[in-house]
Amino acid sequence: MVVACRDFTSKNIRLKEIKSIYNDYLVGYNETRENFKTGNRNNTNLEELYLVFKTNPKLRNINIIDRFFDMLVIDGFITNNDRHLGNFGLLFDEENNIYELSPIYDNGNSFYNKHDIEKINKILSEESVYNSVLKFDSIPYEMNKKQINILGAIEKLTFGNDDKNKPLNSTLDNHLKEAILRNQPKIKSKINDILMLVDGLPEKKEDIYIISKEQKEFYKKILRDRLDKIITPAFNKIKF
Repeated sequence: MVVACRDFTSKNIRLKEIKSIYNDYLVGYNETRENFKTGNRNNTNLEELYLVFKTNPKLRNINIIDRFFDMLVIDGFITNNDRHLGNFGLLFDEENNIYELSPIYDNGNSFYNKHDIEKINKILSEESVYNSVLKFDSIPYEMNKKQINILGAIEKLTFGNDDKNKPLNSTLDNHLKEAILRNQPKIKSKINDILMLVDGLPEKKEDIYIISKEQKEFYKKILRDRLDKIITPAFNKIKF
């Protein structure tokens, strides 16, 4: 099984992954970037990424900041831990020299797709194991050299404390809160449709295994609980 999506490029419109333009306008910020080291070279410092969003003129007028934080909230909801710099980007219109946001793509690492039925049954049967899975989704971004658990950040309404960059730290937290406010109502209004979609998936197609009953129950339970126990309480804290 693979994840497929419509080809949203064309002859004159190309996908530009964020990683391909990441360093274009960071010359002169080397001293600042010293504060943004990561503990894992495969991760990206969230504060440095925000600097990229603010300094790269290709990104200033296309609302990429809102898009990025919206993605983080939804990725937490569906357990996508693979939203690295190659997994989101821009569409570049070569003819008119215009950049715009690309559709969101590559969600293939979501929903614990490598868990077998035995592991899923263990999660569902042991409350402590389930609760730890419910509230954990590490993403390839860091704050203070610590990999971010996006569900923990949503629950606490903060990415953590960076004493060296308190104003920036506060700005990032505010963007997260705004993304929660934007997306909780959307998820809530569509949750029954989402669960029905999961229910409607065939277990087999032409003798090819697709999904088990256990997986369906697991997905429905964890999506409902992520909304009810993490995203909605966070929304209510901000709203009220």
